[in-house]
Amino acid sequence: MHSADCDTDHSLVRCKLKLKPKKIHLSCSKPLSTLNVLATKSKEKCQHFQASIQSTFVQSAPPQDAASAWLRIRDTVGVCALSSFGRRTVKQPDWFRHHADTLHQALAEKRAARLAVMQDPSPQATSLWKQSRSKVQRLTREAKHNYWSDISKRAEDCSATVLNIESILEESAQKP
Repeated sequence: MHSADCDTDHSLVRCKLKLKPKKIHLSCSKPLSTLNVLATKSKEKCQHFQASIQSTFVQSAPPQDAASAWLRIRDTVGVCALSSFGRRTVKQPDWFRHHADTLHQALAEKRAARLAVMQDPSPQATSLWKQSRSKVQRLTREAKHNYWSDISKRAEDCSATVLNIESILEESAQKP
């Protein structure tokens, strides 16, 4: 093999190599699998969860100390919830899952418009694709906005409730 950098006729005959394997560092650990909390909307699954918790607590004797009682409750609820509701399989943001029905329909329309543009790149098909793209973008923004505004409203309601409870407790503590 002749050198390309200079005009010589020297060839590499022998060499020493020192290879070091490159370490691959992961920035974070693998996330824990989470429960499918959207399954709590199903009455059948909620009834199965309640029945499994009741049957588990009835079958065994209660523990003697508070620490073991807490561990038993934690483990039992976790196992029963996992068996009743299952694990979340799809990796989607929460706001997307809450508005999935409208977003999936808009995404399907956008995909169909894109395929039409790829098959027939006419100006009419391109304009339909651009319209469907803007519709998906608008619906996505609305879904995010609605999701986070609902969460903030619920947080405000909860904080107002807590403040009301605190004021009631303070008033009752002041009365003899």
